[in-house]
Amino acid sequence: MLLKKSIDFGSHQNVIYANGKVTLGKISLNVYCFMIDGVLIDTGSRSLSKHFEPFLLESDIEQVVLTHIHEDHCGCASILEQKRNVPIYIHEMSVQVCGRNPEYPLYRKVFWGKRKPFKAKAIGSRFSSRTADLIVLKHLVMQRIILHF
Repeated sequence: MLLKKSIDFGSHQNVIYANGKVTLGKISLNVYCFMIDGVLIDTGSRSLSKHFEPFLLESDIEQVVLTHIHEDHCGCASILEQKRNVPIYIHEMSVQVCGRNPEYPLYRKVFWGKRKPFKAKAIGSRFSSRTADLIVLKHLVMQRIILHF
């Protein structure tokens, strides 16, 4: 089983992004993280950590917001915790899950890797970046958050 891994970087207006890709035969899956106004949104997957790490360590990040706990969105959070000392925020129902070793199906481990535990803080109903005060929209059933600019 040969997985091909790659990453592309780009920007659009004030948003800088990293687009990681894992390919197995004809199956190709993408994972993104975005940086805007000092806020990193999602961290990419652990299986692409060597590709994402330079972006995560060199970007001007002051805080991290994870949209949800799936490993393709928070797989590199532990790298930021260890090497950047920036606060990491997530839906309050996922805070405790972040600190535990995850259990999920083999196919997800194959494509996205197994994330390491990390410490996260509950995001409130409002969130401030360098220049904006944002409203946090929370989906209780799926435990996801959306920042509304």
